[in-house]
Amino acid sequence: MNSRRILITGAGSGIGLETALELFHRGHQVIGIIRNQKKFNAMWKERSTEPPPFSIINFDVTDEKKAATAVARILKEGPVDVLINNAGYGQYGCFEELPGSDYRQQFETNVFGLMQMTRLVLPSMRKRGRGSILNVSSILGRVALPTGTPYCSSKWAVSGFTRALRFELAPLGIQVCGVEPGLIRTSFKANMQLSPDQANSDSPYAPYNRMIADEIKEYGRMSTDVRTAARRMASLAEKERLPSTFRIGLDAKLTYAITRILPESWLDVVFRMASGKIYKKYSTAR
Repeated sequence: MNSRRILITGAGSGIGLETALELFHRGHQVIGIIRNQKKFNAMWKERSTEPPPFSIINFDVTDEKKAATAVARILKEGPVDVLINNAGYGQYGCFEELPGSDYRQQFETNVFGLMQMTRLVLPSMRKRGRGSILNVSSILGRVALPTGTPYCSSKWAVSGFTRALRFELAPLGIQVCGVEPGLIRTSFKANMQLSPDQANSDSPYAPYNRMIADEIKEYGRMSTDVRTAARRMASLAEKERLPSTFRIGLDAKLTYAITRILPESWLDVVFRMASGKIYKKYSTAR
């Protein structure tokens, strides 16, 4: 297939980095947006003695002025065929224990940063009458878990935005797809932001906080290798026609299947029972 010019945010680590590398090796021109140049340099030095094979631009997607300047420069050098909005992180904790600033920052990165990048690239795609936008949500943009009020709500917002945008842009020749990964084996868990009351044993939410402390230590059997996920993402970016949503990982596919099979009232019972069992289990764990 023809080489495409692909812009991907969150390319400094994890699925973003591996997808950027996979796309480069498939012959595409890749521009990776990273937030922390120093951290990326240290990581890459341990990985290779050669410089990264794709172009790198350093700015935070939440910084509107820097983002606008950088994207204008990118577009001046040539059109963007595919935008992959991948930048994001996970803030976890029970609602009452998290300050509003944590929610605002979660949405600034996961939602408004994504919207900002889309807004900057969209006019050039519209003028050309073609382009693809991949918005990375999560399977947790379809279901929700205790301690996930900030992360899940941000990903539900991404999913809703993506579906509406897909319909708005279809007549203009621009395709939009929501990507719903399950648990991918990356540094995501190590980078999770947790409640400041995480270690408070007197907290009424202590069982959930203990559960999260256990969860971040390891990945489950149904988690997906990051390079496998990157290959799936790269193949999606190469498609001439995008599906409305695209799931990566067995856990994501099974969760989706369950939401399609069970009525909403049954799903509510299943998840409430599971949450109750978790709370009871970790109430006795010390």
